[in-house]
Amino acid sequence: MRSGVLALMVLLFAGRVNAAENPTSHFYWGQSEISEKLEVGFEYSGLEQMNFEFLGIDSYTFFIGRQFQKESLKNWGWRFMSINVPLSTEHLMDKNRVYGISGNRANLTGKINHQRLYLDYYPSSAHFFYSSKLNDHILKIEFIPGLGIGYSNWYHRNYVYNEGHDLKALTIGGNLRIKTIFYDIFFIEYPFMDLSFLALKNRGVNATLGDVTLDRSEYFALTALINFGIRLEF
Repeated sequence: MRSGVLALMVLLFAGRVNAAENPTSHFYWGQSEISEKLEVGFEYSGLEQMNFEFLGIDSYTFFIGRQFQKESLKNWGWRFMSINVPLSTEHLMDKNRVYGISGNRANLTGKINHQRLYLDYYPSSAHFFYSSKLNDHILKIEFIPGLGIGYSNWYHRNYVYNEGHDLKALTIGGNLRIKTIFYDIFFIEYPFMDLSFLALKNRGVNATLGDVTLDRSEYFALTALINFGIRLEF
């Protein structure tokens, strides 16, 4: 893992050295042209923890977005993301992926619903392996911060004690993601970190559900995501 990060840093540095001189070099750091492509895709981890079963109106993830097309706004774009998935007991029992829960997680089920609208900023990006045939780089890496507003609903239920906790909140916050683009078509966004401030909520965040305790921040929620997407040209 460390060697991979080191290699990436070396490549990024090489790109910065060549940036001002030759945008068609194999390693280039600079501003991309405004993309006219529409980006669509899905969030992977929410579907994976349910083994991609029961897909439909009550179990889905989806996002869509695009850069603004005006030259004066070329560094900015928008993104809408919708996540609505059940949470499996196996997922909730994984302490490495789910924090803020203590007690007997084996009796717990849940559901999450996140709706987000982001205003994204596109700074300079790293371009690798220029292809004269494509007149473009095969690989691009973008570091994208953004501001967001939205709605979240976290539902947990201890089915043995028949007790539930239904938290709903209007949120403001932001995200930071690293987007890796292949052939200007396919892309992966990982890591993708969404930090939200619970501006207005219907109840307290913490609760005791039988032999399970929910113990999280009353004001902030941090969500880690993995996005897969495609860029469509019309």
